[in-house]
Amino acid sequence: VARAGPSVRTIGNDLGQTAILGIPEGAQLRLAVVATPKSTLHVSARTGGHIPLAAGCHGKVLIDRQPLGIDDGEFVEGVRAVAAPISDENGTPVACLMVVVVTPVTDILYRVADPRIEHK
Repeated sequence: VARAGPSVRTIGNDLGQTAILGIPEGAQLRLAVVATPKSTLHVSARTGGHIPLAAGCHGKVLIDRQPLGIDDGEFVEGVRAVAAPISDENGTPVACLMVVVVTPVTDILYRVADPRIEHK
């Protein structure tokens, strides 16, 4: 985990978004490294915190074994995320790298103004 920290921080800063290294622990995902970008506004998470393993983009790559997990506000409304698995030498996913972003405000405003309007 210590060796991964600088790489996770570089990814977060390069993308201008929050990057997270998650490690499964039973039915939970431990947020082992949380790298917030230098930008003023971004998604925050607590290093060492836990979230349900079966939820969100991370569950898609760690449980469902998808090559890329995408969460479009499924786990937390208004938050989008993408995850890629980190596998051991046998190809078994042992961790994941996530990038987390806030949904563009226009999507939220359109839903508040009229929930029947689909805006993409």
